Amino acid sequence: WGPGDGVIHLTGNVTVPSGSTLTIQPGTLVMAEPGPTGDGTRVIVNGVVNAPGTEAEPILFFPAAGPAAMTLPDHNVANPSSWRGFTHTGSGTSTFSHVFVTGAGNAPVESHPRPLVFGVESSASLSLIDCVVADCGGKIVHMTGSGTITLRRTVWSRVGYGGEFLGGSHTLLAEDCWFTRIGRAPEANDALSRWNTSPSASFASGARPIRVNQQSS
Repeated sequence: WGPGDGVIHLTGNVTVPSGSTLTIQPGTLVMAEPGPTGDGTRVIVNGVVNAPGTEAEPILFFPAAGPAAMTLPDHNVANPSSWRGFTHTGSGTSTFSHVFVTGAGNAPVESHPRPLVFGVESSASLSLIDCVVADCGGKIVHMTGSGTITLRRTVWSRVGYGGEFLGGSHTLLAEDCWFTRIGRAPEANDALSRWNTSPSASFASGARPIRVNQQSS
């Protein structure tokens, strides 16, 4: 995908097959339709995504429904105007650099009460470098596999839930990140904002601290 293709309009799910790479060029704009409530439009990554945006030419994932998709629901339900996000499986590493994602989270509720935006399963790994994820009603990262999540200079803001890392023997590396206004709406378990890791999660040595600003409104 690239700027020369015009606006990339997702009207249904896109699947990256195992062994394949979806390359998204700098300056690409992707607009995603909501899809069915609770099972919205998503990118299913059985292979890998390579999205090397730049500061001058970021890659943008926007909801086709506009501002309605960026509203956080008051409870643990999907916003039917949002699109879903990304599901990563397999064993590859997907890398997003200078990517802006908004209006996502129209997915089933898994584990704690928010639908996921970036689902990472099996031995898949995910890197978010110089990225912004904002105005998404869902849980930003839901990790159930054995891969590595790398977050560098990345901002999460005005989202329903931060990250949850369950099962497996996975690794989280977070450096110079800013997480703010996480969990702005009441949750069924009164967890207004939370960063959860299972006892089996490991933190990479030498990782630098992240800044977390938890706030409800």
